[in-house]
Amino acid sequence: MALGLCALFFSHELDKAFNLYVLIVPILLLPLLFLIIRMIASLIQSARNGRWRSFWSVLMAPVIVAGMGLLFARTGVTSDWVRFHVSRFYYLHKIAEAPRANNAPLFIMFDWGESGGAAVPNIFDTLIYDETDQIGLPPEKRSDEWMERMDKRRTGSILYTILEPGKLWETTAFGQHFFLVRVIF
Repeated sequence: MALGLCALFFSHELDKAFNLYVLIVPILLLPLLFLIIRMIASLIQSARNGRWRSFWSVLMAPVIVAGMGLLFARTGVTSDWVRFHVSRFYYLHKIAEAPRANNAPLFIMFDWGESGGAAVPNIFDTLIYDETDQIGLPPEKRSDEWMERMDKRRTGSILYTILEPGKLWETTAFGQHFFLVRVIF
């Protein structure tokens, strides 16, 4: 059950890592179907044998797991959050090695992969380190100085989409000047 929950929790990461596209659905549904059949069989067997503690524990397990999933969602613990915190020291090391030009605040982008395909939306994830935290602000609240610096960098990058008005993107703050930017086409 825990393995199935982890696979569901990290399904977006699995899609990005292995480019599963349409296969992600059967890969996740087949184990889930097996788990449901096994749980029903266990419920029937426990009821037949009069093992009521076992019966109620099997019956309550999905409720507890769903409650934990809702708790994670409410507190902001997502697969992206877990991925960032597992590899945070790598990014901090890369930032420490980055050269500074004219004492300008650092702005570094890390490609986090993409998912989707021809018949579904394409999602592009980019982890951004922005010492000014301007990337996390709504476009109308960003400073002119920051926009000017970004205009020089945006040709041929994901910044083109982020800085263009009307494009579909979302930003999630991870703290310490890190932001996950998800662009949806």
